[in-house]
Amino acid sequence: MTSRPALSLSLYLRDRAVLLVGTGPGADERLDRLRDGDANVKRMTEERWQEGARPTEKYFLVVAHSSVDALNAEVATWAQEHATLSYAHDQPAFSDFAFPALAKRGALRIAISTQGVAPALAARLRRELDAKLAASGSGIDTIVAELERVRREFPRGQDRMKILSALAAKVRLVGEFEIKL
Repeated sequence: MTSRPALSLSLYLRDRAVLLVGTGPGADERLDRLRDGDANVKRMTEERWQEGARPTEKYFLVVAHSSVDALNAEVATWAQEHATLSYAHDQPAFSDFAFPALAKRGALRIAISTQGVAPALAARLRRELDAKLAASGSGIDTIVAELERVRREFPRGQDRMKILSALAAKVRLVGEFEIKL
């Protein structure tokens, strides 16, 4: 599998219509992430899709996350034919976007992407970062809250940037990658 260059970004989904086709733990995880983004999610089972049920409403995103690759590709192709961004689980060639591995604590999100080439590595690094974030205790939460307060209370400009930079400099990730070949 070759890498597809991708633009990494955060997508705001509040009140956007999203269709999720699939069941099982992986689809459940996608559902949780979409709901965390305040998306308006409609879920359809693989069986309903295979029976020929097709949405009549317009969607901003369509996510196909079943264990059947052909079904995921079909759903993604349908979405693209309807000018809708699509994702087919573990099939970058049929997807307009990817779900990066996501380490999180409070408002902080650290996304890890390998552009679809090595998702197992991204998942492993997510677990490592999750552990580091958990070990940081409430200190990271305090810094994030203070950064949010400064952004809210100070006007844009150089003074605010200096304060924000000084606060952010209080956080440092210490360690290195250890690779055993």
